[in-house]
Amino acid sequence: MGKQQPFLYEKVASYVADMIDEGTLKPGEKAPSLRLLMQSQHISLATATQAYKNLEDRGYIEARPQSGFYVSHRYTSRLQEPAETTPYQAPESVKIAKPILKLLEYYASDPSLHPFGCAIPSPEILAAGKLDLILAKKARHNGKDHNNYSPAQGNVDLRNEIANRSTRLGLKLTKDNITITNGCTEALTLALKVVTKPGDAVALESPIYFGILQILDALGLKAFELPTSKHGINIDALYDAVTSNKIKACLFISSFSNPLGCTLSINQKLSIIDLLKEYNIPLIENDIYGDMYFGKVRPKSFLSLAPDANIIYCNSFSKSIAPGYRIGWIISFCHIEKITETKFGLSICCPTLLQASLATYLNSGNYDRHIQKIKLALQINVEKTRYAISKFFPKQTKVSNPAGGFVLWLELDKKINSAELFEKAIEQGISFAPGSLFTTTDNYNNCMRICCGHEWTPALEKAIQTLGNLVKEG
Repeated sequence: MGKQQPFLYEKVASYVADMIDEGTLKPGEKAPSLRLLMQSQHISLATATQAYKNLEDRGYIEARPQSGFYVSHRYTSRLQEPAETTPYQAPESVKIAKPILKLLEYYASDPSLHPFGCAIPSPEILAAGKLDLILAKKARHNGKDHNNYSPAQGNVDLRNEIANRSTRLGLKLTKDNITITNGCTEALTLALKVVTKPGDAVALESPIYFGILQILDALGLKAFELPTSKHGINIDALYDAVTSNKIKACLFISSFSNPLGCTLSINQKLSIIDLLKEYNIPLIENDIYGDMYFGKVRPKSFLSLAPDANIIYCNSFSKSIAPGYRIGWIISFCHIEKITETKFGLSICCPTLLQASLATYLNSGNYDRHIQKIKLALQINVEKTRYAISKFFPKQTKVSNPAGGFVLWLELDKKINSAELFEKAIEQGISFAPGSLFTTTDNYNNCMRICCGHEWTPALEKAIQTLGNLVKEG
């Protein structure tokens, strides 16, 4: 019996798959529309639809609502992901590579550099024009009304808007459970000041965002780094730290952590909550990347899973719409009075005009539409950056594969020192964050974080190629 001939839709699917395999269509790029496929292949709509269904099932393409079909990141899946980290599990005084950190902070604001260093979306992606108009109108018509102090707990309208939005996360709260802060940094600082004292150890993911290490350093706290993989922290290691009385609090980025990009599952989060409840350990939750999910469902926060637990929830608008406004917030059901008192002593209040403008913007519904756009833009950037790394970096390079956010963590050959690589990259007009910044120990010297917050261009692809060449040169 002769070999069965493929159906027409299978031939069409193979035609598109070949274009992807050969690199004609790259991850993140839009696939031909159904109409164009019908015209070019002389097929019916039913055949074109069936061909694309076949490609979806095989992981070649993905449908995006009201946008069409896009090449998925399947072809960067061959990149290995970093293995679980192995930090030294003991309370450590915070020490980070401050000379490199100062250089990174300086170069983060240098527009002449290719901006892989600073974890912030570009103004072009943020596209905050409507918010700017609201701010200008309020300043023009009601400027003197906002030229005073707000309550220490924050603008009432803004707190109401945040409370209303929080119901979508499964939280039932009012404005009285919320305090407005100067960005997420102040939120985390206030939370730590309320539940710890100098000398205490705080459990963290490892690697961990260096800004959090700076906060611990300023407060005289110690870092207890936990083994962490793409699935999140090692809960057995957390159990050992809790039961041996080595930590006094936990601070975790609950979704799309910076820099590793990991997200804990619901079951993992529930296990952590139960463990911390049993030993009365407070949990500080940093959910600043939670809205930037690439899938269909936003990850559940710790607080939404256990509103009765000793959890302080921290978030900010800095990554999603207005980094320059420095507006964040804290939600707590048991510490809010103490948090607000501490906030008043630290900074009195947040800028009144900026709070009022954000409240009006949130009420308009523009923020929800904005988030949908920014998520898609960031997902495309992440996919294209991973694809470029797969082309230009050494084959043994390991790269994270986050399901949200906009940073990538790269693990290079052990012989590579990313701090030295940083100096060479700056000479080529390229900035990134060396791995040694993300720990209190001597780990991650061969690692680096790359930000994918800017619109992808041929110039950025060329910069990744240059960076890859520098890595190959050693």
